[in-house]
Amino acid sequence: MSSTAVLENSFYVGNFLSAILLGVIYVIYFLSAKILLSGGRRGDSGRHNFFFLSYITFLVVLATIGTAVNAFFGEAMWIIDRDTPGGPSAYFEDNADIWYEVMGTTASVLQVIAGDSLLIYRCFILWGSSYMIILLPSLIFIPTIVVGIMTLVASGSPNENFFVGIAQQLGVAYFSLSVSLNIIVTTLICVRLLQASRGISAVLGRDSAKLYTSLTAILSESAALYSVSGIMFIIPYARNSQLTVVFGDIYGDVSVIAPMLIIYRIITKQSWGSETVKLGMSSAVFASDGTATRETHSTATGVHGIAPTEVHLKHGDSSEEIVYESGASMSSAGRMVFGPPSLILGEKNLEDAV
Repeated sequence: MSSTAVLENSFYVGNFLSAILLGVIYVIYFLSAKILLSGGRRGDSGRHNFFFLSYITFLVVLATIGTAVNAFFGEAMWIIDRDTPGGPSAYFEDNADIWYEVMGTTASVLQVIAGDSLLIYRCFILWGSSYMIILLPSLIFIPTIVVGIMTLVASGSPNENFFVGIAQQLGVAYFSLSVSLNIIVTTLICVRLLQASRGISAVLGRDSAKLYTSLTAILSESAALYSVSGIMFIIPYARNSQLTVVFGDIYGDVSVIAPMLIIYRIITKQSWGSETVKLGMSSAVFASDGTATRETHSTATGVHGIAPTEVHLKHGDSSEEIVYESGASMSSAGRMVFGPPSLILGEKNLEDAV
């Protein structure tokens, strides 16, 4: 297959996949927006709901711009200006720096920055608001923003575009930093969740804990797919391969899907929060030294052990809850009732999930 055919096929397949992924983005968006506009999570302030809605709306607008720009560029390359000397590949090379392509590149850079910032904050919350944990990611994130801006400026310069010259070199540096950041943060989140999963299973039971401890839950919470798609993109981009286009389209849309999935899990009460992690970590410690065991009673279910803090557990819409107080045995500190599988975990004086 000639290089021209590779480029055209890459562009066509990229547009096709991007349209499908944009549909996924819209589904997640409307499901999330419906919940947020109806009041969001009970007990949440309007400020939280407004932030979530504004954030996902911003991401959807950026994703829509990127897909629309590529669709229009494809129409111009294959239909409107199909008689351009040199064919579609020549048109691509000559017009990759056109204003709306630069706008599309800007949208891609902004959505990656927005996704990275949410991941860093999630990592911060899940590790108990530890600034030391996010020190390295933050040190990478700051130059990532700077290099991203430089990439946008260079890609809009005469005789430059995102795929060649200085703009391409800066782009490689930018996305390398971003992908490295993703890998580090994803690893930190996965480690934290895996550490806490054992304790959550011990307290809630394996079946009830699947909401938090399943492979799907951990992959969604850690945005692992975001890191994988970034690696798939940066390799052909650094090698100046014409396959960059298709992998770039996938990476751009996944950079929107990943944070939107996290927010969807938060507003549907399925996400890990700082309180969930602390409960899991504390329970894991007790389970590992043999001081925590589970017992079933005729009227309630209790867990014997020493709880390090006061924790409220409530199932679904039930009005009853169990309270574990510091220094008290879990079995005598409260009561637990069974309800729908959706689980609400709350803890005094702790951060929200985001």
